[in-house]
Amino acid sequence: MTVRTPRWLQGGSHAAEDDRLLTAALATSAGVNSAAALKVTQQTTPAMSVQVAAGSAFVAGTESALQGLYFVYNDAAVNVTIAAADATNPRRDLIVLRVKDAAYSGAANSATVESVTGTPAASPTLPAVPANCHVLAEIAVAAAATSIIDANITDRREYSSLYQAPRGELAYGALGTGQTFPYSGSEDDITNLSATLTLDADRKILISAEVPYRFGTGATQTLWVRVREGATLLRVATRYQTFISNERERLVVSVRLTPSAGSHTYKVTGEAGIGGGPTTWQIENDETATMIVEDIGGLTKPAGSSGQP
Repeated sequence: MTVRTPRWLQGGSHAAEDDRLLTAALATSAGVNSAAALKVTQQTTPAMSVQVAAGSAFVAGTESALQGLYFVYNDAAVNVTIAAADATNPRRDLIVLRVKDAAYSGAANSATVESVTGTPAASPTLPAVPANCHVLAEIAVAAAATSIIDANITDRREYSSLYQAPRGELAYGALGTGQTFPYSGSEDDITNLSATLTLDADRKILISAEVPYRFGTGATQTLWVRVREGATLLRVATRYQTFISNERERLVVSVRLTPSAGSHTYKVTGEAGIGGGPTTWQIENDETATMIVEDIGGLTKPAGSSGQP
């Protein structure tokens, strides 16, 4: 084996296999690229077929160590027929996204969504997965079944490494002009430490906040810094201390979440409690309270998926 021609070299000759190896270098694992991509569901009127949603995926070539990853895009829902049920025994089928490449076997050059029919048995097993496939779902076909419903479908999709990769900062807020909070026995919203985000499904996020503070008068004080979504408490940090005039402290709090898809509003609050008389607490003009929301990566498989069989 020799060193291959670099991609896109002026005047060079480039094999398709090299482009797939480039794809494999960028997306180190195969899989779908969104929570909805290629999801398998029952028909609106259940029948002996299923519907596979639109979407894209990387499919690993398995006939050669140098085959790389194929990128496949399905631009509309596909109906896949399930073979007639056995009269006596159940079976287990697979729904797969399959690539056929005549450079390695056969005569076809195509990508298809298709069913792989299992063998009926009293205790059926899954059929073998054909070459160059990403398994989308498993179908439990009961004896004498006449339709397939969602309860018969087990999601087997996994996410590609590109979908799993962190996306970085989603929101940042800072209070750098100071704020004084009267002791009231209730929580106070900290100015600028809030964010409303529209999130994708199956993403992991990290919310971190740092709140510098100073108490007013009093013998002992407690400060609670909380991260909330609406009325839901997500995380709290607490400091109980003896009052020292003009002493400055800070509280740090963070929480890791896997929120549902859609709009979410997060905020940071503070609450002071006392043991030695009325007081205030404040963030000084020369201090900065901050909140950051970061996407730290996606799940390896869609929520509810059992992954590849």
